[in-house]
Amino acid sequence: MVRNKYPEKTVDSMLQVAQKLFFEKGYDNTTMQDIVNSGFSKGAIYYHFKSKKEIFNRIMSQIDTTADDLVRLKNDASLTGLEKIQQLFELTLKNDTKINLMRSAKSLFNEPKVFGEIYLTNMRDQAPKIAELVRIGIEDSSIMTDFPDELAELIVEFFSIWLGMRVYFITTERFYGKLAFYHKIFRNQGVKLLTPKLLENIKQYYRKINAD
Repeated sequence: MVRNKYPEKTVDSMLQVAQKLFFEKGYDNTTMQDIVNSGFSKGAIYYHFKSKKEIFNRIMSQIDTTADDLVRLKNDASLTGLEKIQQLFELTLKNDTKINLMRSAKSLFNEPKVFGEIYLTNMRDQAPKIAELVRIGIEDSSIMTDFPDELAELIVEFFSIWLGMRVYFITTERFYGKLAFYHKIFRNQGVKLLTPKLLENIKQYYRKINAD
């Protein structure tokens, strides 16, 4: 067998093709054979990826800028701790490529195993980093709380779990009720996280992901 001299380029091409198919046909309606038919051998596809879900996860990891944004915002001395968190989620809400990819595969987020995996990953990887921003906010008095770790978990639950996954499966009335509920919880916990601007961007995000 002739060895591929440029495996990274091959993988990138596969991911680009798969992403295009997910956008055009939806995740559920795209098969591994569809990707094969786009110019790859079946052996090459399965050499690099065991499943369609693995391809989806790789694409998502490439377009999700949260980790890089967290590092940059943490080091931005011009922002308070609260402003760092607010800007992080402003950026997330404006990541149209990620939003479109998630829309294409929203059925995935209704699978208990997938939901559990994402929940545990976010709590493990994101919550401690958000807690660092919360502590910066406590130091500069932009956040008032005695429970930085618990507040960080609540923030992750709101943005990554509820807005990230469960928002696909609720009515508009339920969405606005949930939004008001979390808004009140955050204020009661000493953090004015949801500004009018951020609330409006969340509403626009909801309309965008539920557009036909």
